[in-house]
Amino acid sequence: MAQSQYYLPVIGRLDEKLEFKIWPFFHIPAPKKLVEIKESSLSATLRDKEGKLVQKVNLAHSFLCGDRSRGKGSDRIVRGLIPWFEELASIGFEWEGKEIHKIQRSPTAPQIEILTKLAGVITGEKEIRWRAAHPEEKPMQYVFRYSNNGGKTFERAGDRTSETSRAIDFDQLRGGNECRLQLVATDGINNATVETGPFQVPLKKCEAIILAPLDNSKIFDTHSLLLNGQAHYRDERKDEFEHLYWYSSKDGFLGKGELIQVQLSTGVHTLRLEAGEGDRRGADAVNVTVYGK
Repeated sequence: MAQSQYYLPVIGRLDEKLEFKIWPFFHIPAPKKLVEIKESSLSATLRDKEGKLVQKVNLAHSFLCGDRSRGKGSDRIVRGLIPWFEELASIGFEWEGKEIHKIQRSPTAPQIEILTKLAGVITGEKEIRWRAAHPEEKPMQYVFRYSNNGGKTFERAGDRTSETSRAIDFDQLRGGNECRLQLVATDGINNATVETGPFQVPLKKCEAIILAPLDNSKIFDTHSLLLNGQAHYRDERKDEFEHLYWYSSKDGFLGKGELIQVQLSTGVHTLRLEAGEGDRRGADAVNVTVYGK
């Protein structure tokens, strides 16, 4: 059977009485490298509408504490990936060949609509509301995904919820001129997806990070000091290697680059690393005290 393009990530817990509790599935793209679990007491059996076995998948499980002798470690956490295909009608979970849990796929998917309108430049925290319904009135869960590149890629924006509203802080998301918010609903197996139109989120400043020295470091003026820093553009997902500038509140400009060696004058210095260009230049700072003889 050819590898599926989408998978259902299994997140569940199996107790000592073999009662299995599993989170509703949100479809994810196929991983670049799929690790096959060759042997396991726990497996998932995938069947079509006629009840024909299409595929059997082993699932990983382990005790919560890694040691059953600790008393409360008799519950097992369960993880795995189940391939998704349109003909899927039911998923059975078997422990050593005996079915302990079964999920029946609904013939109809959730229906969702985002009520909050997003347009123009969006900043700060916004309450996003939506309307959801299911023909069989099944309980549903929802999750948001966010794109800052016109929908080419999406990343998770917050945890799953059973509510029909959520506050999202757009200042914490990657900036861009072609941003979209995607809402995904699941009834357990079926997923439904809806997206907003494009909007803008302001680009963030370059993030500068001083790795060394540590804040409130103390040295003698007979020793030189190694300055080590790095910078990253979160919006573009790229590092900044060229425009890194070091300054001291006492000695002025110290040099340029990720790694430089300096000799500081005696006294208290605020060392500042500035990274990036123009209005997107960001900074980080630490304090260093240099003692004389």
